[in-house]
Amino acid sequence: ESFQAFDKNKDGTLSKEEWQAAVAVLLPGLNSVDADAVFVRFDASGDGFLNLAEFTSFFQAVNNASTVVLDETIRLLQRSFSDNGLGLCESFQAFDNNKDGTLSKQEWQAAVAVLLPGLHSVDAAAVFVRFDASGDGFLNLAEFTSFFQAVNNASTVVLDETIRLLQRSFSDNGLG
Repeated sequence: ESFQAFDKNKDGTLSKEEWQAAVAVLLPGLNSVDADAVFVRFDASGDGFLNLAEFTSFFQAVNNASTVVLDETIRLLQRSFSDNGLGLCESFQAFDNNKDGTLSKQEWQAAVAVLLPGLHSVDAAAVFVRFDASGDGFLNLAEFTSFFQAVNNASTVVLDETIRLLQRSFSDNGLG
């Protein structure tokens, strides 16, 4: 539905121009560099056009992601730790108020509220869930540090939030 609405010349593909026009309507605050980066990520064939399969498979991949957390949020948290003169171990120990060797959800929420006061509590909770590899409702030091290290070792910049914003905008505008 949304693909056809954006395919103005009805050739079965979205050109960069058609993509830019769609993004301008759906996310007017998204700059052209970010819109181009999203386009390139969609364009699996690299032919400079988005066909329906590329368009839908990418949205399906984003939908199937097990978490809603952005790696950039994690990087912001890590940068905040560093800006406050704390390494990962020191940060963990500082947030472990009861010194039981784990961070509870409440300890995590309190720490995030100090480090990133603008981060919504739902997003902070999603980060916690992503950290909690064991699923026990607590973060131990190994989970805490290994997750940050994995984020640091990532070789690409994740655009999932931009994609989710586009997806939400499509849905909000009745475009499937």
